Formats: sequence, structure tokens, C-alpha cells
Amino acid sequence: MKERVVLVARRDDEFSDTLRENGCEVINLELIRTEPIENLSELDERLARLEAFDGVFITSQNAAKIFAERFSGRKFQGKVYLLGDRSRAVLENTGLNAVFREDANTVKELIDLLGIAEFSGKNLLFVRGNRSMRTVPEMLGNIANIDEVEVYRTFDADIDETRLVNIRVKLASREIDWVCLFSPSAVERFVELFEAGDVKVAVIGKTTGDAVKKAGLNLQMVSPKATSKDFAESLAMQKPAR
Repeated sequence: MKERVVLVARRDDEFSDTLRENGCEVINLELIRTEPIENLSELDERLARLEAFDGVFITSQNAAKIFAERFSGRKFQGKVYLLGDRSRAVLENTGLNAVFREDANTVKELIDLLGIAEFSGKNLLFVRGNRSMRTVPEMLGNIANIDEVEVYRTFDADIDETRLVNIRVKLASREIDWVCLFSPSAVERFVELFEAGDVKVAVIGKTTGDAVKKAGLNLQMVSPKATSKDFAESLAMQKPAR
């Protein structure tokens, strides 16, 4: 059987390794990059009075890493609500009271699973990036006090033009069976760069899936679990596109 060719819209990591272990050929293409903001004084000011909050929302690995670095050595008795296995992994040895649901693929699902009453009347800190979805304040802003602090920014990654042309040719000739996208920002960049035709698209999380459908791409798989390993293994089990 022909190897499935998968275009993975992020740098080479354990996700791509899992695909290769399951017989896929992987093309990695980092579409977006993130970096901490230069001045993290607003985060430091929140951390200095962290006990004034009942809970902290951290919904990305990037936010988790920055929070962990600046939090180091402090104490916090409140809950830290985490989305995604990679966020949990970053904070698992910090001694924080982490609240994590493996079956939650989106912030909405996390909040729904825990129940609105969990957050009623609470003071909550939302640690986020500049392009983070507005789900936390939209769902909880009327029942809780939400303080937001931006700690990283997402921007378009530089991509060599020759590499772009090569991938465009592969897409046009249907040499690529699947495209894996991991965030609405990546979906937006992908649409800007490529004519995807009817290539099958796989995503992790309903939020990214909704962005794919809105963009008119051929969404064929939404990972049933929010971990990269489960996503890769589920994708590897799919039938070839042709």
C-alpha cells in the first residue's frame, strides 16, 4: 500500500514522529510562530497578587510555559484550569491545583463539563496570546470577574518561496493525502498561501474544525481527543485519500 503523505502545519515534533511510526510520509511546514511579549510586567503584577484570584485559565502550551517560568517558587491555592495535554505536561510538576479534563477538546467543552456554577462569582485570571479565542470572557464574563493578561503573540512564520511552490505543486497534483491544522490562525494562513482543492483536512479541536469549515476546506476528521498522540494515531488509522 502506498504511504499516506501528510502535510503537518507545524514544526517537526512528536506528532510527526507518531505519524511516521504508523507508516505515513510527513511534510512539516510551520505556518505560524509564537514568541513571548517583550514586557511581561503585567503578568508579573498579577502574579504578585495571585491569591486575589480564585482561578487561572491557561488554554495553550505557550501560555503555560510562560506562566510556569514567571510563577516559579510562588504559591497559589486556587485552581488552574488547563486545556490540552501539552499545557498539563508543562505544569504537572509545579504543585498547582490543576483542573484538566482529557475529554475536553475546546474551552467551551471544558467549561460545559465543569459546569457554569464552578465559576459563578469567582475572580479569574485568563493568561492568553494575542489571537486567543474569546470563549472564556464570552461564556463567563456575565457571572465572573475576568482579568486578562496577554503573554505571547502569534505571527506568520517566514517560508522559503521554493518550498511554497513545491508544496503547491504537490497539492495540485494530489500527492498530498491529508493536511493537519492545529489552530484557527493556521487555517487562516493556510488559505492565504494555498489552493487546497479537495485535499482532506484533519484538525484537533472543534474550534479549529469550525474555522476549517468556514474557510471552505474539506474537513474530514476532528480528533476525538485533545492530545497530539491520539490525534496522530487516529489519523494514521484513516484510509488513504485515493
